[in-house]
Amino acid sequence: MIVALLWYYMKKPDINYDPCPESLMLGEKYPRYVICEVLRQIYHLSSDEGIRLRARIAMTMAKRMNSKLKEYKVIFDNTEWTKSTDAATREIDDITTGKL
Repeated sequence: MIVALLWYYMKKPDINYDPCPESLMLGEKYPRYVICEVLRQIYHLSSDEGIRLRARIAMTMAKRMNSKLKEYKVIFDNTEWTKSTDAATREIDDITTGKL
């Protein structure tokens, strides 16, 4: 209930990100210092519910970004880039918008 009230008062921006489950913020620590670990630290160090909620939203965004990067890596690893920067940029745009 508190999260719903915070969400309402924060004037949720027009985005497609919901806070990740709290269990993800309590998850295991990783040996590398990565963005998700920093977000977990922010979550644990803060007593402000608004900051904790934003850390959970940022965790969702980080996980989605990681998934997209893995998806794009498969495409880019199988592509020979002998084109100019402009042509490569256009091709990346076509891939991300589904034109290719």
